[in-house]
Amino acid sequence: MHDYGPPRDARELERWTALVGSSFSFPAAELPAWRAQLGEGTERALRIDGELAAVLGVLDMGQWFGGRRVPMGGVLAVGVEPSRRGRGLGLALMTELLRELRARGVPLSALYPATNTLYRAAGYEIAGARHEFALRLRELSFARGATAARDTWLRPARDADEPALRALYRERARTSSGWLDRHEYLWRRVRSWRGEERQGFVAGRGERVEGYAFLAQRRGELLQMDVAFSDLVATTRDSGVRLLELLRDHRSLCTLARGFLAVHDPIVALLGENGFESKLSMPWMLRVVDVAAALEARGYPAGLAATLELDVTDDVLPENAGRWVVAIADGAARVERGGRGTLALDMRALAGLYTGWQSAHDLAAGGRAAGPEDVLARATASFAGPAPHMPDMF
Repeated sequence: MHDYGPPRDARELERWTALVGSSFSFPAAELPAWRAQLGEGTERALRIDGELAAVLGVLDMGQWFGGRRVPMGGVLAVGVEPSRRGRGLGLALMTELLRELRARGVPLSALYPATNTLYRAAGYEIAGARHEFALRLRELSFARGATAARDTWLRPARDADEPALRALYRERARTSSGWLDRHEYLWRRVRSWRGEERQGFVAGRGERVEGYAFLAQRRGELLQMDVAFSDLVATTRDSGVRLLELLRDHRSLCTLARGFLAVHDPIVALLGENGFESKLSMPWMLRVVDVAAALEARGYPAGLAATLELDVTDDVLPENAGRWVVAIADGAARVERGGRGTLALDMRALAGLYTGWQSAHDLAAGGRAAGPEDVLARATASFAGPAPHMPDMF
């Protein structure tokens, strides 16, 4: 028998921290600061005979799909005590977490996997990407017409800018597919991570802040340096140009500007030439915890009216299994039990469809969904949107 829940006392919290540290080879000296940055109430553990055997952290966040924020539990720091590995405790821990999230009304869960096998067994599937972006500063040029108005300003960020920066991030995240409504842990990481402090800059016109970035210079081999950005958010062309000019002005000392940015980000379209490299840093996985709640929480293409009849398989959370009717109109969905089940898929396939990572046609071609052509086309159109991407790591 096992028992699941948060650490009960200081001794268990210390043990939780030690298990995370040993699982991920965190330097012992960094663990207290990391725990403080993570915040209280995020720890969960599986106990065997009263002792912590497996641990994880969960961040209460939101994720943006179709212009709407969907509550999501972000999973991190999953670890099993070394002498107990290979006994299914990782899956037992994840199953308990999913039950907790469902009971709390959290319809989605996401994570970055150390291994796909465990999380696929729990119903997660790859459903989005995180890309590392490297801009060659001495090649930076601007596309025709990509200039900033003369009254567009740039200055260092101030403490008083914090509400404006968060509002800008939210504005940009709302139109994405997969960006986070961040936990405070991630906002703290934007500014400081593992001893690296980053300086903020803001751009705007008049009284309005329209873009921002957080930067830090990093020394490489010999005299080479790069400039790293942990956010590069622009909501207008003018602010985007000013922020790119800020990066370009590091070119006398720095070779590259590095960060996590999708190539379809609007700021990349301001570049005149392809003087950059982009590579997949790590895909992230999604789990639909509550079918009805998740489908009703996200947004859908404006003007689309469609009905989907799903036949869902879920071996971990049987409450999700069975037939569902999804009626989409006016950018929202109403979900009820019933229907003919003309689109058959399991929870892993639903994750990829939900984010737009894979179309219904792609899922069918891979043998992970089944339905007639008109149903596949309707499902593909229903979940169409920006390519799912997340600049954050947790």
